[in-house]
Amino acid sequence: MKIFTMVFLMMMTLQIHAQLSRSAYVVNTLGEDLTVIDLKNQVVRSPSIPLGYLPNSVKIRNEKAYSVISGSNEIHILNLQTLIPAGTISLSAGTNPYDIDFINDSIAVVSQLFANQVAFVNVNTRNVSRTVDVGMGPQGVKYFEGRLYVANSGFNGSGYDPGKISVIDLTDYSVSFIPVALNPQSLDVDGNGHIIVTCSGDYNSVSAQLDIIDPDSASVIFSQPLAIPVTNIFINASNKAFLATYISRVMVYDLSRRQFIRDQDDALPGGPGVAFDALDNAYICHFDEDSVYAYSPAYEKIGGFQVGDGPVSIAVYDPAFSVLKAEDANLPEQLDVSPNFPNPFNPSTTIEFRLRDIQKVSLEILDIKGSLIRELVNGVLSAGSHRISWDGRNSAGKTVASGIYFYRIRASQHVKTGKMNLIR
Repeated sequence: MKIFTMVFLMMMTLQIHAQLSRSAYVVNTLGEDLTVIDLKNQVVRSPSIPLGYLPNSVKIRNEKAYSVISGSNEIHILNLQTLIPAGTISLSAGTNPYDIDFINDSIAVVSQLFANQVAFVNVNTRNVSRTVDVGMGPQGVKYFEGRLYVANSGFNGSGYDPGKISVIDLTDYSVSFIPVALNPQSLDVDGNGHIIVTCSGDYNSVSAQLDIIDPDSASVIFSQPLAIPVTNIFINASNKAFLATYISRVMVYDLSRRQFIRDQDDALPGGPGVAFDALDNAYICHFDEDSVYAYSPAYEKIGGFQVGDGPVSIAVYDPAFSVLKAEDANLPEQLDVSPNFPNPFNPSTTIEFRLRDIQKVSLEILDIKGSLIRELVNGVLSAGSHRISWDGRNSAGKTVASGIYFYRIRASQHVKTGKMNLIR
């Protein structure tokens, strides 16, 4: 009976994923609505979904989209299967909720810009369970390994307080602080378990900066000057940070090598919202052009969609990236790798693998001499299935010649390789 139940639940999970199309959900702050892009069929679904006054951000959790509405102090919930609104969570008046992240399936945390607090919200009961005071003007929030990190912009009405990140220990909700550069607004976690913070400066005499925090020492271990004031950061599975602005530019920074791939002079157009699909394609909101543009892992433009007025945030639901639970019956012992497909290939091929549990993973492309051509993944991945594509380019973005290449996947103590044949 137990085996039957596990198989039944697994089949139901797969059926739900099959019903849900690979899609992007775009919050348009000026249009006060949400646009749904069907990425599988490359069309924008109509009509748009009304949200409220000044929607600001969107996150996906368990086949639901949660949109934070700053002006009306609410969270709107959308059922991804039916595209029917599934309810509203009311927050305190005048708090100006800004960003959202999830602690687990039940508890979300929302920064409240005007209240200098974060609110812990039970999305099942739709109530605020507690609030915690943080620094001045909290914006970006990120949960990682039992702690919540909050970027306090420090804006005090006439200038900026010294930059700091609030760290909330979720065992007792105590708060500590990590000094960073001026005006921290957004943060994310990289593949090495570091907290990456973008600090915008004062837009005048104090320049912008990217700070890398080691959670163990609770200190900044590396700083990268930024030539333009970045407001948002998004890190993909290949440990590349997309640094977005409101002035129509998105730079790309390689966190493993600590160098720019696309700097301010050849930045991608658009901003401020960015999201990724299972193949590491990037979807970038272009606020000024009311559009979302898609870019390949080689930063080539591969599509575009007209959305609503003033897109600021985007979330991608990709069933290939939605993994089975660890208790499901057919997860691998540790690391299970399928042969790349197609093979031979031109111009790109996909490598699929599955993990038993969350692990640090690297995926490298080697030539026939064993020399490293490109690193596709270097970071922590969740349990379940993952698909990574290689477009036949090296780490410099140049196409490689026809021939035999190898992929090498390392997950904890396990290493597996496979042979690929590129035909130009």
